[in-house]
Amino acid sequence: MARKSFFNFGFFLIGMVADLLLWGALGQLVRSAVGLRKAALRGDKLNFPKWFSSVILGAIVGAGVGVVLQPYVPVNTWIVSFFAGYAGTDYLEGLTEKRVI
Repeated sequence: MARKSFFNFGFFLIGMVADLLLWGALGQLVRSAVGLRKAALRGDKLNFPKWFSSVILGAIVGAGVGVVLQPYVPVNTWIVSFFAGYAGTDYLEGLTEKRVI
Protein backbone atom coordinates (compact mmCIF):
# COMPACT_ATOMS: atom_id res chain seq x y z
CA MET A 1 0.00 0.00 0.00
CA ALA A 2 2.73 2.49 0.87
CA ARG A 3 4.28 2.00 -2.53
CA LYS A 4 1.08 2.95 -4.30
CA SER A 5 0.69 6.16 -2.29
CA PHE A 6 4.33 7.06 -2.99
CA PHE A 7 3.75 6.77 -6.73
CA ASN A 8 0.55 8.80 -6.51
CA PHE A 9 2.45 11.55 -4.70
CA GLY A 10 5.18 11.43 -7.36
CA PHE A 11 2.63 11.83 -10.15
CA PHE A 12 1.02 14.69 -8.22
CA LEU A 13 4.37 16.50 -8.01
CA ILE A 14 5.11 15.95 -11.69
CA GLY A 15 1.67 17.26 -12.61
CA MET A 16 2.03 20.28 -10.34
CA VAL A 17 5.45 21.20 -11.74
CA ALA A 18 4.21 20.69 -15.31
CA ASP A 19 1.29 23.06 -14.64
CA LEU A 20 3.61 25.67 -13.16
CA LEU A 21 5.98 25.34 -16.12
CA LEU A 22 3.10 26.00 -18.50
CA TRP A 23 1.87 29.02 -16.53
CA GLY A 24 5.38 30.50 -16.40
CA ALA A 25 5.77 30.00 -20.15
CA LEU A 26 2.37 31.59 -20.75
CA GLY A 27 3.40 34.63 -18.71
CA GLN A 28 6.50 35.00 -20.84
CA LEU A 29 4.49 34.52 -24.04
CA VAL A 30 2.19 37.38 -23.05
CA ARG A 31 5.20 39.57 -22.33
CA SER A 32 6.92 38.59 -25.57
CA ALA A 33 3.77 39.32 -27.60
CA VAL A 34 4.07 42.96 -26.57
CA GLY A 35 7.77 42.96 -27.44
CA LEU A 36 7.14 41.30 -30.81
CA ARG A 37 4.54 43.92 -31.67
CA LYS A 38 6.95 46.74 -30.81
CA ALA A 39 9.69 45.09 -32.87
CA ALA A 40 7.34 44.64 -35.82
CA LEU A 41 6.37 48.33 -35.71
CA ARG A 42 10.08 49.28 -35.73
CA GLY A 43 10.73 46.89 -38.61
CA ASP A 44 13.01 44.56 -36.64
CA LYS A 45 13.17 40.88 -37.48
CA LEU A 46 12.38 38.11 -35.02
CA ASN A 47 15.42 36.54 -33.39
CA PHE A 48 13.82 33.12 -32.94
CA PRO A 49 16.54 31.48 -30.78
CA LYS A 50 16.47 34.39 -28.33
CA TRP A 51 12.67 34.40 -28.27
CA PHE A 52 12.46 30.64 -27.74
CA SER A 53 15.08 30.68 -24.99
CA SER A 54 13.18 33.48 -23.22
CA VAL A 55 10.00 31.37 -23.25
CA ILE A 56 11.92 28.40 -21.80
CA LEU A 57 13.48 30.69 -19.20
CA GLY A 58 10.04 32.05 -18.30
CA ALA A 59 8.78 28.50 -17.80
CA ILE A 60 11.70 27.63 -15.54
CA VAL A 61 11.45 30.85 -13.51
CA GLY A 62 7.68 30.47 -13.18
CA ALA A 63 7.90 26.86 -12.04
CA GLY A 64 10.77 27.58 -9.67
CA VAL A 65 9.00 30.46 -7.96
CA GLY A 66 5.73 28.51 -7.88
CA VAL A 67 7.34 25.49 -6.23
CA VAL A 68 9.18 27.64 -3.68
CA LEU A 69 6.09 29.66 -2.79
CA GLN A 70 3.66 26.71 -2.82
CA PRO A 71 3.64 26.38 1.01
CA TYR A 72 2.88 30.10 1.38
CA VAL A 73 0.37 30.45 -1.46
CA PRO A 74 -1.39 27.06 -1.58
CA VAL A 75 -4.36 28.41 -3.54
CA ASN A 76 -3.87 30.02 -6.94
CA THR A 77 -0.16 29.27 -7.19
CA TRP A 78 -0.62 29.47 -10.96
CA ILE A 79 -1.02 33.25 -10.66
CA VAL A 80 2.36 33.47 -8.93
CA SER A 81 3.94 31.35 -11.68
CA PHE A 82 2.33 33.42 -14.41
CA PHE A 83 3.63 36.72 -13.04
CA ALA A 84 7.02 35.21 -12.22
CA GLY A 85 7.31 34.07 -15.83
CA TYR A 86 6.21 37.52 -16.97
CA ALA A 87 8.33 39.74 -14.73
CA GLY A 88 11.16 37.42 -13.70
CA THR A 89 12.32 36.80 -17.23
CA ASP A 90 12.28 40.52 -17.96
CA TYR A 91 14.45 41.12 -14.89
CA LEU A 92 16.95 38.41 -15.84
CA GLU A 93 17.18 39.59 -19.44
CA GLY A 94 17.81 43.12 -18.21
CA LEU A 95 20.68 41.87 -16.07
CA THR A 96 22.24 39.97 -18.95
CA GLU A 97 21.98 42.99 -21.28
CA LYS A 98 23.83 45.08 -18.71
CA ARG A 99 26.40 42.28 -18.34
CA VAL A 100 25.77 41.91 -14.60
CA ILE A 101 25.48 38.13 -14.92
